[in-house]
Amino acid sequence: MLSRTLFTRMGLDRHAAGWRFVLGEIAITTVGILIAVAVNAWWENRQDRRTELEALREMRAGLTIDLHDLREDLSRYRRVDRSTRLLLDRLHRGLPFEPGLDTSSAPSSSTGSTSATPPPTSRSSCAASGSSPTTRSGSP
Repeated sequence: MLSRTLFTRMGLDRHAAGWRFVLGEIAITTVGILIAVAVNAWWENRQDRRTELEALREMRAGLTIDLHDLREDLSRYRRVDRSTRLLLDRLHRGLPFEPGLDTSSAPSSSTGSTSATPPPTSRSSCAASGSSPTTRSGSP
């Protein structure tokens, strides 16, 4: 008892209590910092996920448009291939040109209007009119 009273009078118990207080403060501060870091990481992951989802939505919309365009192009190329094969077959068989074979003025599937380019001029119609298909309108 005497030694305890002596230590208390000298302030040694206060010194031990002070260290406990300091260690407690360090522990509370550390836990607070760890919680703040965890919340910050969670918030950044949430923002990253939102950005990722927005980018994925934009890519999906773009790919949907691209797919639609590719399907239209494929349909157009199939029609051109069919027309080319028909014309080649007629040429190989020696059949004459018919106006129904001219597909350059057919309605376009993408716009629904007629083509702005005139049909190609054949050599026979140029010869009948007296002009040459290789001459320009302002030159001899």
